[in-house]
Amino acid sequence: ILNFDSISVKNFIEKNKIEFDFVEVILFDENSIIIPEVFFDEKRIENIVSTSMTLKSDFLVYDKIFDTRQVVLYYLKKENKKIINDFFPKAEIKHFTSQLFKILAKFSKNNYKKNMFINIRDNFFDIFLYHSEQLIFFNTFNHKTIEDFLYFVFYVVEIQGINQIESNIYFLGKNDKFNKYYNSFSKFYNSAKFLNSETSNISQNYHGCPIFLDIFE
Repeated sequence: ILNFDSISVKNFIEKNKIEFDFVEVILFDENSIIIPEVFFDEKRIENIVSTSMTLKSDFLVYDKIFDTRQVVLYYLKKENKKIINDFFPKAEIKHFTSQLFKILAKFSKNNYKKNMFINIRDNFFDIFLYHSEQLIFFNTFNHKTIEDFLYFVFYVVEIQGINQIESNIYFLGKNDKFNKYYNSFSKFYNSAKFLNSETSNISQNYHGCPIFLDIFE
């Protein structure tokens, strides 16, 4: 869920005559951080987050990834929490990166090249770096221009020792509005691949992470 309100949710449910036995809400509108579970202390959650994100008055929540013993922390907007409680009181809420960590770890398992995954979205982009199923780097960066994007991507490429022989770089789906980003990146690194969604380009262009359109089709 990116931006929604109670009226649009109500209209969507009624228009599509949807009945729910189980609801999982996946949030895309806030960034996240990930830490090893051994360092997680719910009583110190604000102190943990303050080292990486600006503290807010919204709800600070977390997802536990049991397979990899990691914890993803993020904010849930107050207005979104109210809408979710009103319409889906038993919903399970997850951050989209929590889902991706599991998916990308499985994709990278037994591949002993470094696998770097890039997800570009409005105003931000996410970089995930795996060696086999082990996450060795994750961060979210701001971007306003292509130059911003290239600067931070190639900073990570350099400090993590990524090269076109011993590493793989993947974009998580292709969104046409970022074509200039992909083309500019390919001038410097021409072996990147797309983990493309099989759904229509129109749908992908409105999604914060197009690869999810296949996972939850």
